[in-house]
Amino acid sequence: MKGSLLTLILALTACRALPIAECTVKCNAGTCAPSLTCGQDGYCHGDGNINCANSDGGAGDGGLVSGGPLNYVFLTKNSYTPGVDFKSINDAHMICNTLAAASPILSGQYVVWLSDSTHDAKTQLGSAQGWIRPDGLPFARTADHLTNDGELFYPLLVDETGSLSTALDITVATATAASGSNEQQPSANNWTSNTGYLPGDAVETTAGWTDSGAGVTSKAAHLYCFGVGNTMNALNINKQPGRVAFVSKDPFDPSSGRSAADAQCQSEAVGNKNLPLGTYLALLSDTKKSAVSYFDISGPTWVRVDGIPWLKKASDLSQEAVLTSLNVDSAGDYLSFVRVWTGSQNAAAPSMSPAESCGDWSSGSMSQTAETGSSYLASAQFFSDSSESCSMTALHIYCLQNSTE
Repeated sequence: MKGSLLTLILALTACRALPIAECTVKCNAGTCAPSLTCGQDGYCHGDGNINCANSDGGAGDGGLVSGGPLNYVFLTKNSYTPGVDFKSINDAHMICNTLAAASPILSGQYVVWLSDSTHDAKTQLGSAQGWIRPDGLPFARTADHLTNDGELFYPLLVDETGSLSTALDITVATATAASGSNEQQPSANNWTSNTGYLPGDAVETTAGWTDSGAGVTSKAAHLYCFGVGNTMNALNINKQPGRVAFVSKDPFDPSSGRSAADAQCQSEAVGNKNLPLGTYLALLSDTKKSAVSYFDISGPTWVRVDGIPWLKKASDLSQEAVLTSLNVDSAGDYLSFVRVWTGSQNAAAPSMSPAESCGDWSSGSMSQTAETGSSYLASAQFFSDSSESCSMTALHIYCLQNSTE
């Protein structure tokens, strides 16, 4: 009896620091020994971590998700060619389950996110809910959130080995529209031959994750694999502390001046129950200063209005190293395909000329241009994606809290 107790104590202690693969102490009816918590993966965890992986204390490392066990969802590490590597949705299901079975992190049953002329990706999820990436960060609460309001937390950039992709765009075979159904989209002749299909982009966190709008492609692509074992446990988000960042609710007139952009950010924040008191500024570059230089990057990191960390640490803003997209507005609404004014090709660099910032935000002329970013991209392209005419009237701005009160 004493030997069994000692073995249990040693196993619980090891679970605090060793990688997920070494965690063998499962929750017992949703409970664990004192000082340990049942994590979303069904194992007992200590020190406030959401999994047994070592934490370096950065934003999102621990405590972001509670409850469980939940479902894992992952992006396949390798690409697959329709009609060659898989010739049906069932073949793709087998790919997902084979990868999951070989993973030290994953467990349970998986289905692929694919549609064809007689199957819709969303319906294959059944009543499953609560998806997290293999690194423990949350993806989506329910199937409806995948397709309706766009409430997606982190992009699907983590594969079955737990590795994070840093590519600027990642083509994923889906043949699935934003609704979660096929809607007469091309699906490589029902995946029997490589005749072209509708792709998604794993870097996006709005509808583009399943329908990137890039048009039909025939190249080899990754797959999305969804766990379906959990149908009961809700994904609970514990909002993380930090300064708040959001994309403006209203468009910005680029001819109105840099100070007007700051004023717009402050106006949206004042009296907003979703936001703490403080000074809010626009993330805009001009020929005098870079966008980053307007902010204290030695302070707390920035989190979105929904409490999801946008950056691991504030200084990552200089490297444009974002954890997720900044597509949540000041009211907490999730915006799809919103473009923003930024003013330079790098957040840490001033505008190279007035042509990058609408004449230092003084012109709305069709002949003037400015650099813009895409709020729905979880990459450096959030800040610099394309150059647009200053006559554009539908572009927004990023607003970041600089100081607190």
